[in-house]
Amino acid sequence: MSEPGTTSGRPHRGWKDWRRETLTRPLLAWYKKRIPPMSNTEREAIEAGTVWWDATLFTGNPDWTLLLRAPKAALSDEEQ
Repeated sequence: MSEPGTTSGRPHRGWKDWRRETLTRPLLAWYKKRIPPMSNTEREAIEAGTVWWDATLFTGNPDWTLLLRAPKAALSDEEQ
């Protein structure tokens, strides 16, 4: 005899588990096969960190004081 909350002696799977196993994982696997590989430029952009002041610029109402308070950028010896 099965315990309450089980089906045929197996634990009952919830909606989230069913969705993950039946829909999400197969769709993600299918999608990963079809997208192009990430370029070096894309990888460098992602690894570079945050968008800093650029994000506020594209809001349409940039915080100019944030930009003016930022330290002046300087090139390293190698970059010069």
